[in-house]
Amino acid sequence: LSSAFIIEIIEGKANIRQLPPLPLALDNAAGAYGNGYLYIAGGLSHKKVSHKAFRLNLRHPEKWQPLPDFPGRGRVQASGCVMHNGFLPCFYVMGGYCPMEGPRMAVIHNDGLIYDPHAKSWRNTATMPKGHLSYLGLSGSALIATGATHMMAVGGVDPWIFGNTLNIPIFIDKAWKRGNYELANELEKVRSDYMWHDPAWYRFNPKVFVYHTITDTWVVRDSIQPLARAGAALVKVGSDYLNINGELKPG
Repeated sequence: LSSAFIIEIIEGKANIRQLPPLPLALDNAAGAYGNGYLYIAGGLSHKKVSHKAFRLNLRHPEKWQPLPDFPGRGRVQASGCVMHNGFLPCFYVMGGYCPMEGPRMAVIHNDGLIYDPHAKSWRNTATMPKGHLSYLGLSGSALIATGATHMMAVGGVDPWIFGNTLNIPIFIDKAWKRGNYELANELEKVRSDYMWHDPAWYRFNPKVFVYHTITDTWVVRDSIQPLARAGAALVKVGSDYLNINGELKPG
């Protein structure tokens, strides 16, 4: 869909205010609001990876402004946030994944992108710290500002398990071509069984990551098992944070 709208609470009732439609249909994109602008980037457009990014001035919401395409591989199910970098508010697109593109393998991103509205350009953040069992990444995670120059990310899929699952068609194809039929059949079974494991098998992320915009550094602050869910919403209420909904396993 390319439609956009704001849900406003007026006298205790939800009211929908239409915004201009996006220049193209998008799903699984990263979005954020800050400094009067609504930003959106990445995701899929008609099932194809999109490198497009746009922003809308909500003080004068006549038309979405196209931003430069972001660099690198696509970013699907990334998380967005507008934060100050010590000089000005920037749009951060953290993590996400890029599906297989022809012979190119899928990747789970372990860094982010920063859009600088003054320079009108993108650059990469530092990569996330390495994990004990696999590298760390953010896909399907929830992201929120926690201070003037900090943001917090929780939840999301395990990069190793999810990445291997995305790439399993390539592994199967290579096994068949090499005549390793036993391995090919084993991989076919892995693919068919993927949706039917217990939640613990998927190793969704329980860690709390904090990113500092000025020092460009990531730290792991905690590990809280109830946060191990994908597609949740993270909302600040007073001094507390509510982690709402999400899934404990695919499907």
